[in-house]
Amino acid sequence: MSIPTVTLPVIGRTVGKMGLGTMMLSMTPGVTEEGLMDSIKAGVDAGSNLLVSGSFYGPPRDRKHNLKLLGKFFAKYPEYVDKVVLSVKGGFDPASFEPTSDINWIREDLLTCKSHLGKKNIDIFEFARVPLDIPIEEAMKNLLILQKEGLFSSISLSEATASTFKRALSVTPIVFNELEVSLWSVEQPILDAVAAAAEVGVPVLAYSPLGRGFLTGQFRTVEDVKNHPLAAFQPRLAPELFDQNIKLVNKVEEIAKRHGHSVSEFALAWVINKFPTVIPIPGSSKVERVKSNVSAANIKISSEEMEEIEQILKDFPPVGGRYPDQQEQFLVSRSVLISERKADASDEMSRSQGRLDKNGIVN
Repeated sequence: MSIPTVTLPVIGRTVGKMGLGTMMLSMTPGVTEEGLMDSIKAGVDAGSNLLVSGSFYGPPRDRKHNLKLLGKFFAKYPEYVDKVVLSVKGGFDPASFEPTSDINWIREDLLTCKSHLGKKNIDIFEFARVPLDIPIEEAMKNLLILQKEGLFSSISLSEATASTFKRALSVTPIVFNELEVSLWSVEQPILDAVAAAAEVGVPVLAYSPLGRGFLTGQFRTVEDVKNHPLAAFQPRLAPELFDQNIKLVNKVEEIAKRHGHSVSEFALAWVINKFPTVIPIPGSSKVERVKSNVSAANIKISSEEMEEIEQILKDFPPVGGRYPDQQEQFLVSRSVLISERKADASDEMSRSQGRLDKNGIVN
């Protein structure tokens, strides 16, 4: 069965409405390289021909593991080189775990990426996080230089606020903005960023649409969470928060079972039904799980059930941050909060100097 498709702006390539995130392929122990490549092939064959990788996806001992794996995949299946649209996240230094706009650093990193990918070009280069060291306009100009050098074909962003997205778009066309969109990631700044992109016909990629596995229903006990490879880095996976966060999963699972679907399939379907311009990019190292994820692109949820889910989200909101404190500063929700605080501080200073009238307008 085929899945719905969408044509990406700028590059004009058609991709499935369900993409494939590849990070977990390099973070799941005990799976053979052949098994990992089987998962990629299964996803593409099912319609998920948009792959999203990263220049730093891999364990500390081998940060380029993901790209090496993809290079081997395309070497084994050369007929998939043209079938696949490949986005690579970069501009993120795994040593400091912070974004960088240093054009020379990014250039060298991209050259290394390309050496591992072999015949497959980087169709889209994506800032993994918005760099904070220079204005986004200047960062985009740097990427345009690298684009002209032939290091990649087009440009995207990740975790860009609505305002940042618009500013970046004033410099260069943007293929998409990648955000964390899921049943437990629908904060207002995320909704605003989705809307800003939709206004100009730009899709949003939804990373971690299954809450790093928590929304799959595979976690039934606190011990299950403790064994998750990312548990130590995800505040919402903290054992002490399990009892509260599992309530949302259990309630959504009740609705999913009415239709004979798994909670993970229904969680993915909810993203697509709720946000027509959003493309989820779940990832898995298991062939059957990949196929199940892709099939969710065809699930239709009634308006009544969408309302039921909205009530569940109100009654059982997730607790805990999306990332550790160090990384929160680079997220949409925190970026907006910081901007608001700066604006409030600026307004307060102006008021103290008697330069604002009662409507907040500078005199």
